[in-house]
Amino acid sequence: GVEQVGLDDNFFELGGHSLLATRMVARIRELMKTDLSLAGVFETKSLAELAALASQAGDAEIDDAVLTEMGDWLDELEMS
Repeated sequence: GVEQVGLDDNFFELGGHSLLATRMVARIRELMKTDLSLAGVFETKSLAELAALASQAGDAEIDDAVLTEMGDWLDELEMS
């Protein structure tokens, strides 16, 4: 129900839950070729922190376009 997901938004405050977190981690692993842990989603406070963690977990370079795409993934996950 959020018009736009921001970098400082918290996944769980936006309505995220453990099932969506699991799906998101699988999607990030698949598309970004990183070894992001599910625990990492619970430990981060914002999308920006999650992106930094994903970047550290693999060779992915996180830029504004990737952050926007991650926000879009959250929207898609919630709808499906």
